[in-house]
Amino acid sequence: MSRAEAIPIIIDDIIEAFERHCGFEGCYLDRLTGEIIVQSEHVFDEGIPDDKEFQGDQRYLPIPPLSTEQACAVISRFLSDYTDMVDLLRNNPWDRDPFASVRERLKSDPERYEAWRTFRREEITRMAEDWLRKNNIDFYFINREDR
Repeated sequence: MSRAEAIPIIIDDIIEAFERHCGFEGCYLDRLTGEIIVQSEHVFDEGIPDDKEFQGDQRYLPIPPLSTEQACAVISRFLSDYTDMVDLLRNNPWDRDPFASVRERLKSDPERYEAWRTFRREEITRMAEDWLRKNNIDFYFINREDR
């Protein structure tokens, strides 16, 4: 496929989809448009298929959220450069959302917090690219304002 045939995907939307850990929401990639759709049992938008239709439709590909293990692996890679923060991993059980735990613990150090945000974004982008390729999706990333 050429870039003209590839689908544009908003990078922030797919990153958010991979980071979702809610049991009552599912995120789907529309293979035709590149749109990321959040399907919630609490939100029923007209024109969006219900969850049963999504699951049986080849147009909509479910986006798997990162597991706690995957999130902790990202955190471990980041912290490997900060030996003074080893205690953040040791003796600190992760909440349901490990990234939120790290965010809360790093807020008091703006420089490190920004380094974490950049690192996390790059890691999840790489995971999303791998997942898209594995699912034979020809894509290119765009920013929200480019839509």
